[in-house]
Amino acid sequence: MSERILVRDLQKGDELIGDIIYEGKVLLKKGTVLTELQVERLHKRFKNLDVSVNASKAEQHDETDIEGQYDNDINNISSISGHFEKRTVDVIHTMYGKAPEDWKHELGEIKHCMSQIINTVKTSENLCYDLKDFAAEDKKERHLYRVAKIAIALANVYNGTVAKSAQIDLTSIGMAALFHDYGKSFENKKDEVIKLRVHSDLLRKLNLHPQFFNQPYNPLLHSLYAFAALKDTISEEVCKIVLLSGLHNSNINKFEVETPEAKAAKVIALCYTYDTTLEEVIRDNLPNPMENVLAVIDYGVANGNFSHKAYKLFMDNILIYAPGTKVILTNGERATVIGNNRTFPSRPKVSLDNADDKKNLIDLSETTNITIKQILIEDGGAVDHEVSQLEAVQLTKIVIDDE
Repeated sequence: MSERILVRDLQKGDELIGDIIYEGKVLLKKGTVLTELQVERLHKRFKNLDVSVNASKAEQHDETDIEGQYDNDINNISSISGHFEKRTVDVIHTMYGKAPEDWKHELGEIKHCMSQIINTVKTSENLCYDLKDFAAEDKKERHLYRVAKIAIALANVYNGTVAKSAQIDLTSIGMAALFHDYGKSFENKKDEVIKLRVHSDLLRKLNLHPQFFNQPYNPLLHSLYAFAALKDTISEEVCKIVLLSGLHNSNINKFEVETPEAKAAKVIALCYTYDTTLEEVIRDNLPNPMENVLAVIDYGVANGNFSHKAYKLFMDNILIYAPGTKVILTNGERATVIGNNRTFPSRPKVSLDNADDKKNLIDLSETTNITIKQILIEDGGAVDHEVSQLEAVQLTKIVIDDE
């Protein structure tokens, strides 16, 4: 049922029955179901103005229903994305065993999977690791899939803050993330490396001598090999993102400044560093795991390897600890993460596993002598999503890029 609603009272999920027009321009069209970001922008633009619109209020749920609703959402997303995750991982495994000229069928499969994944990775709520992926046997392909998923989710958030002409193509960033490591396949193929000739103009832009390809394999520039091998197989846009994602930020800026492809590459660079480091701290049971992950990323930003703007986008949206993650605290107790803390992202709110009342909820940002010592992988690596709803529903954080 529609009603007249003040713009400042609009909420996420409300549906517009008419256009919202401001200074002669249509801001949002009839039928739009408002997102959190759209509501935030409307509130900001119409602040202190008594402007009303025709809208249908979002269905309200009793607080007692929130837990069931949350779990159903998680289960639906998991079942849909899980199917296409497996297909993607399987197809990548097949592709990497073939020559690029024989990839036609697999590329079609990948594009189909990407379109389905894009439909399920809508917001920063999907910037959440799933520990079962780190326990799987096909680690290389799952790493590629995880990077693609996080990169798509971040790009989706970024696209909501810029004009359409500046938006990152989600299929392209997903495809590029899947191929960002392809150059590593030439590590033990010196003859193949020498055959990978890149136009001299490109080498000059990257400050590389043309004789570079007569030298031994250099893992620091594996994206250059991938670009050379793939440039006649996949789209020019994807190839460009693959190339740039492996370069230091300073080189990206010299080669390609402020284009959607360059932005996509900077997002991927952060995402694969995050995923690789997270995999290492979980595998090696390192103490203060997420502090270690963030320290590596911070070091890269400080040394000019990563974009400051991409870093801000990443840090303001990534879920440092996924709600439901089992952890061991430095006091020896086991706990479950139930919510994140914006001010201190690596010090979340936890519930002690041996407790069943609210006195045993701990906000680690409010204590200096207890931190997370280790992330646990239990029950085959799955994160337990059936956690207290006290804080776990607050998953989304949106940042507007300051360009």
